Amino acid sequence: SVDVPDRQARCAAQASRALLQQARAEGNTADAREHQQRALFWAQRGRSYLKSSKGLAVGDAAHTATKRVLAQLQFEALCLLKSKALGSPEGKELTMLAAQE
Repeated sequence: SVDVPDRQARCAAQASRALLQQARAEGNTADAREHQQRALFWAQRGRSYLKSSKGLAVGDAAHTATKRVLAQLQFEALCLLKSKALGSPEGKELTMLAAQE
């Protein structure tokens, strides 16, 4: 069974993905930047949900896939925002997670 934080993380991933799609549709505008920032927020929130998971699903393939997807979404949002956070230890961790297949 999937615990609540895992479900919340998946919902956050869906929200982040939709916001990034909307940002791409907006082009290079203030609205696009707002969507990118909101996508980043939801990706970060989703990763936070996973960290608060009971740990029962940590070895679970779906948990691992959600973690990777959230890292990819957060990485993409940071890239689009041209964030200096990509050079931080967390940014380097995101780069590694996002690059995994």
